[in-house]
Amino acid sequence: MASVSADGEAPTLLVCVHHLSPAAPKILENGVVCVNVLREDQSYISEAFAGRFKDELGDKFECTEWVTLANGTPRVADPLVAFECRILSAERVGTHHVLLCAVDDTHSARIGSPLIYANRSYGSSRRIEAPRSMRGVLNGEGSSSMSAVSTPSARSSCPR
Repeated sequence: MASVSADGEAPTLLVCVHHLSPAAPKILENGVVCVNVLREDQSYISEAFAGRFKDELGDKFECTEWVTLANGTPRVADPLVAFECRILSAERVGTHHVLLCAVDDTHSARIGSPLIYANRSYGSSRRIEAPRSMRGVLNGEGSSSMSAVSTPSARSSCPR
């Protein structure tokens, strides 16, 4: 599942669910979904739902504690953030159901960092100091994550 936000009168999420997911027909039939944003120490939940522990778990929901929300959807008991949503519209696009969902309620932890999955591995966020000047970045000073900007080809595309 993937999700993004959209602005409007009320908070809205765009959620994509693979059409072969066992949860897809239930989500569509019920018209509600809970989007859980996991903490950096909860990769085991992601792994369980990806099917990597299917030999160890009879049901992937056994991987953690859950609470049932007022609309009947399950929510991870201690996520970083959770969005309780009502489906406004759903359309099958290719291999996924694309859902536009109104956010009816949220749950937020007081502390924690999000679990990030990119390039086939998990990571966590870290604070990045903003560069103090563009000239410093172009000269290779400042944030190491910006060092690629100081290459000759990148310099020629930056306004001076």
